[in-house]
Amino acid sequence: MQDLDSQIRLTKVWLSDGSCTSGTLIFNPQPTIILDSGEELDSNIIGIKYDLNYEILVGPKNKPEVVPLDRPLKIVLKPQLVVVRQYSIGEQENNQDIYPPSSNRWVGRFLRGKSDAYYIVQEIYNSEKKLITILDRDAQDILESHVINPYEFGILQLKTSFEYFYNLGRALSTWDLEETRKRILSILDEYLGWSEIYKITGGSVPSDFQRKPTARESLANLIPIDGFPVDSRDEVLAFLAWVAKGKMPEGDIAEFTSNIRQLPMFAHLFGEHLRFVMDQIEPPYYVAMIAELAQEKREGEKKLVDEELSKKLDGILAYKLWTLAPDWKSEIVKITQKLVSSNEIVTSFPVSKSKTLQAQRERYMINQWGLRLRGQAKPRSMGLKQLVYLGAAHRYPHLHLASSLRLGPVDKPSPYLQDLIMPVSAAEKIKRVLPTVIDIKHDIWNLNLNLFSQGQNKWTTRIKSILQSLEKSITIEQFERSFGFGDSTNIYKPTTEEVKVIDMTSLHFYLTDLAREAGRRYWGIDAERAKKILTHLRNRGVIDVSYWFLFREVIRGISIILEGSQGQTCSLTQAFLKYSPSCRVYISEDGNTSIILARVSDDAIEVITRTLPSMAKEVGINMRYGFPTSFRNYSSDLYQRILNDDGTWIDDVSAFLSQVRSTPKSSDSH
Repeated sequence: MQDLDSQIRLTKVWLSDGSCTSGTLIFNPQPTIILDSGEELDSNIIGIKYDLNYEILVGPKNKPEVVPLDRPLKIVLKPQLVVVRQYSIGEQENNQDIYPPSSNRWVGRFLRGKSDAYYIVQEIYNSEKKLITILDRDAQDILESHVINPYEFGILQLKTSFEYFYNLGRALSTWDLEETRKRILSILDEYLGWSEIYKITGGSVPSDFQRKPTARESLANLIPIDGFPVDSRDEVLAFLAWVAKGKMPEGDIAEFTSNIRQLPMFAHLFGEHLRFVMDQIEPPYYVAMIAELAQEKREGEKKLVDEELSKKLDGILAYKLWTLAPDWKSEIVKITQKLVSSNEIVTSFPVSKSKTLQAQRERYMINQWGLRLRGQAKPRSMGLKQLVYLGAAHRYPHLHLASSLRLGPVDKPSPYLQDLIMPVSAAEKIKRVLPTVIDIKHDIWNLNLNLFSQGQNKWTTRIKSILQSLEKSITIEQFERSFGFGDSTNIYKPTTEEVKVIDMTSLHFYLTDLAREAGRRYWGIDAERAKKILTHLRNRGVIDVSYWFLFREVIRGISIILEGSQGQTCSLTQAFLKYSPSCRVYISEDGNTSIILARVSDDAIEVITRTLPSMAKEVGINMRYGFPTSFRNYSSDLYQRILNDDGTWIDDVSAFLSQVRSTPKSSDSH
């Protein structure tokens, strides 16, 4: 075992009939035992256990080392979980951004991982704790193997919505990564003529410049290629070559842009360039732009005056090109407004395929701005409770966790908001242990398209109306009526298929998804069926349906916690929902507590942070604010996770409650 490979000598192996023998444990990656007799016991055989006499921990020099146990652990061979997730060893695990701390700090290596590894979790016989074994995916050597607490298991069981989004992107691609690289980067082996070089230089080239046999060599002599990160250099060069040769996508442009996302820097740069092409505007000379940005970056690093200039050159180029390309915000707002005002549920591409420039342009716009349908579920209508926990502890994901958001910067003590969805019986268990959790009556999300100024081409915030709301007082019943809330006493029990659609539309359901066969396979439903289910759920009051898109411009997010009398709290909360560009609100059962997550224009930030807290205090409201970071969303399979086969909801919240211990005091953002 000196090389810590995937073979472990076992002195005791307990067979299903209770007899004891010995053998060797092998991970490949499923745990398998080869008995001394030569018989192979795979992990599908029930009842096999073995004694383990040591753990394998990450040592001081980031090398695995064997640590003997005081007494052996009896391990169940059949694993509870075998998954491939990311892993890295290094200093990054010292900042885990989680509480309670993980066993032997393994979560830090998981959260900041860059390479794939196998994670195998097994039961420890007669114990709530578990054994985790992490294998290098290529060599399958053991990186670490040790005991973990039961609540640590959940972080491997649950996937974030980002992971679902990433998997969706891969599923929608009709090219694999190798084919994508070949189609996009093969242009670098071609020859560039003078007329093609002129398209990206405007004729301005160094006096000693000479064309080379390949585009790669010629372009590398034109730009400071060493200034770009190694992993993006070819993509930057390919972008310049595509522009130089006037190369355009073949077939449907929406499908093309989905395929090239596997080369993220090329996709971003060429995607912005397409806006110039489609608006028939002459693009800038990119070679001169890159030289200028590289010079500014060098000067900025010397002077240390501009944080933006300290970033990588490819990121600076991508940002610059985004700011220069034709601005389509007003058009995507109009398309979204049309969908909202129609009151129709649209589950597929609202623009048909066509070779006309206008149709291609609109399809491209919808694809690039991520126009999507959002279904805002109403837990109460399904007999469920929604709780919000504010604090620094209990941050391990578990079945009933919808999302976790840090309400302030990472370099300051800031509370986390945990959004929990569960049956009433489970909520009561949690409230008995943590009476400070907030019982949520309404969770509302609003996108106010009317606050986009077409004349100024930017989002606005009606800050005056927000301030004036403090002069008013409304009851929570008046608040509910203003947003059309009806009777929530009629409980609806959704089917398995309906629950899947609720989860599907919770965050990342793009209108482009079901327009393609790959998307229909990924979601397991077609556009007409999805529309029928959503229409039914909306009519039953189970879900609200709206549309939104990616905020590509910088627009600040702010978190606000209000505590005070119902009248003023509800009035100010209502104002944020109506008068900020986008806003999500959690309001308590009694209306005395409200948590506001709003996006507001820059001119409103100073008023909200400097003026509003003192004005709120004058009317008896305690207001705290912060600028959210570290968002993790687990809603893409939330209702599917907590639904039993018999249609009831899972009420086991032990994974959350087992984290509860003597906790550190959390500091609020402001």
